[in-house]
Amino acid sequence: MQHTWNAVICSTLVLFASAIAADNDTTKIYHTEDVVVTATRSAISPSDAPSPVQIISSSFIQQMNPTTVADLLQLTNGVYVNYYGAVGGVKNLTFRGLSTENSLILINGNPINDPQNGSVDLSLLSVNAIDRMEVINGGGSALYGSDALGGVVNIITRHASEDLHARVQGDIGSFGAVRALADVQGRIAGIGMLAGVSREYGNDDYSFIFQRQTMNDTTLNRKDADYQRTQLYWNGDYQASDIIDVNAAVQYIKFERGVPGPVYSASTISVARQNDETFRAMFGSHIRLQDSLSISVNGAFNHNSEIYRDSLELSDALYESKYYSFNGQIDWSPTAWDHLLAGCEYGEGYLDASGLSWGSPLIMHPVRVQKSLYLSNENMYQTEAKWLDRMSFYESIRYDYYSDVIEDAVSPKLGVNIRIYQPYDIHIRSSWGKNFRVPTFNDKYYPLFGNSNLNPERSTAFDIGVIGVLDRSGKQSVQITYFDIESDKKIAFNGYLPYNIGEAQNLGLEVRYDYHSSDNKLNAFFGFSFTNAIKKNKSVPIDSSYNKQLPYVPKSLGVLGISFDTEVGKISINQSMAGLRYITADESKSLPAYTLTDVSFIKKFEMTNVQLTFHCSVNNVFDIDYQSFEGYPMPGRSFRVSISADY
Repeated sequence: MQHTWNAVICSTLVLFASAIAADNDTTKIYHTEDVVVTATRSAISPSDAPSPVQIISSSFIQQMNPTTVADLLQLTNGVYVNYYGAVGGVKNLTFRGLSTENSLILINGNPINDPQNGSVDLSLLSVNAIDRMEVINGGGSALYGSDALGGVVNIITRHASEDLHARVQGDIGSFGAVRALADVQGRIAGIGMLAGVSREYGNDDYSFIFQRQTMNDTTLNRKDADYQRTQLYWNGDYQASDIIDVNAAVQYIKFERGVPGPVYSASTISVARQNDETFRAMFGSHIRLQDSLSISVNGAFNHNSEIYRDSLELSDALYESKYYSFNGQIDWSPTAWDHLLAGCEYGEGYLDASGLSWGSPLIMHPVRVQKSLYLSNENMYQTEAKWLDRMSFYESIRYDYYSDVIEDAVSPKLGVNIRIYQPYDIHIRSSWGKNFRVPTFNDKYYPLFGNSNLNPERSTAFDIGVIGVLDRSGKQSVQITYFDIESDKKIAFNGYLPYNIGEAQNLGLEVRYDYHSSDNKLNAFFGFSFTNAIKKNKSVPIDSSYNKQLPYVPKSLGVLGISFDTEVGKISINQSMAGLRYITADESKSLPAYTLTDVSFIKKFEMTNVQLTFHCSVNNVFDIDYQSFEGYPMPGRSFRVSISADY
């Protein structure tokens, strides 16, 4: 750990020294203000939002050259990514110490959380089709319904360029990793189309330290974790007239992988295999009836198929889920200071599961129908004063009906954003709202391990914070947010059986700093968060888990990154830090804290009509031994080299 903390200190010193040096640079490139749509379902500035907003830009994605969406989200403040292995392992995320089922994932505004387990395996998302991502910390059930207790991630797909453009890329890396991808884009008769394919495979046969309290440590190799992943994607858009535009996106992913179980002994042998196929089709349309009135219609179809085989546990199961969703929304601004949204949603989810699970028959065919209505209003008042010149108030409410859940949900939310000092763009913002998630199909219907008596999990969330932006020596922004989430009927697991544990509280603090130099040659960020997630009621008179930190919730998280241009290319240093995590409800057992350091180098070469890009990255530079989840060792130092050609 000493080496990693030395790296943190060095990186921080470089960050601030470079920011000071940039003050002498007379070259100025003025940044256009970012706009987000996820925070309120309409386009607003991130500084005007009632809750914290983080943007993962297209330039950052290119700089990172990620293999999965998890690589991007692990550098987002207040978010923790659970890794069940390396490239081929399942990956999902949590917000503010809440469960992964409380994190809603959208693609172009359409929910993709699987009704079977309520979460999204980030390994099954096509990285190559992404233009940018918007991350909203805080409850969003008033706008998006179930699963949005902790936060929302909206993945926005790429649009075709005006000119014909083609790209090919090849990667090689540690543990037998190989990847090849190609895409082409352009416009024909006003119709924009972008299509691509990628193929990758690897062994993931890395070594790790098997630690034992009463015996010497042993070095083992991760076995049966090989993978093959194929991704196909197509994005299209067309502006039919000045008032009508449409878009569509299609994604197909086939992922064949070994998924060895947790390592609890040196003799552990796993032969589990998992084959996933995911098909998604999405469409959207926007009609501008007047300057102040528009209608949008969106829809999505998600089809997930999973085959899981584990001969040791006598498991051979097939899971096939389908989910349809449709959304219609009216966007009306009756006055310059009033903005009204009204919408309805309809969704249907199906699951067909059959085979054997832990040696027992598996038959499961649940169906769920969702019907929802929502209404949101934004009032903004602005003057020419230096102090208290802009005030925004947000009022939202949503009604959700689920056919297989007894209790309906009404989710109100109130938000306020007040700019208290115009020259430095300093805002105070706060929100309060009710949120919920319905039990998943697995929670309610899984044979022997489901609980048909589960109630929806509900929460009341409050946050308050400040954000300031300073356009000096470049663009600097600081966000500080305090949050408090009171959960009722929280869904947890007693072994493999889900149940409502009663009351829990998640409260904490999030801090984020971002810097962009005037010439965009230096970019840096720093963030940390503290979370106390504790059980607040006693299941029995003497409850060892009462007032204790909930399992697998790190009390502290940190991210740090800096990228700067040099004469030879762009260098990036990124770090992610996770504090101690208890793995038992009574805090008797824990996983140690860890800090990971990644370094990458990018060099671009301009040739006639072709741009070549060389990218080299080293992950876990200091070869740290760590686990995100007990029994799932992660790889040490690894590298990846890629070369791409853009025409």
